[in-house]
Amino acid sequence: MAYDPSEVLVLYLGAGESGGYSPMGHEERLRAAFPIDFTSARESIEKYLQFPDYPPTEWASNDLALAQGIYEQRLAHAFPELSARAINALACRWSYRWK
Repeated sequence: MAYDPSEVLVLYLGAGESGGYSPMGHEERLRAAFPIDFTSARESIEKYLQFPDYPPTEWASNDLALAQGIYEQRLAHAFPELSARAINALACRWSYRWK
């Protein structure tokens, strides 16, 4: 089955209307939405979840919001097929892990 990666990511990451990130319940949300083909749905977003970080030591400043914006731009460039909401959710996930 083909999945819209943006929609699967938004669901998995727990994004709100404009994006965002909910650090708990990823697998549970995906299982509830795809009870029969959970594994396929999860595999369809793996490459996005594995996108390489750039370490905070590369930051030009200590501004996490600025660094998140840079990471969001890198994601948008690497994955033009994703919606702005999915890109924002991935960037918020990155930011959450570094804060």
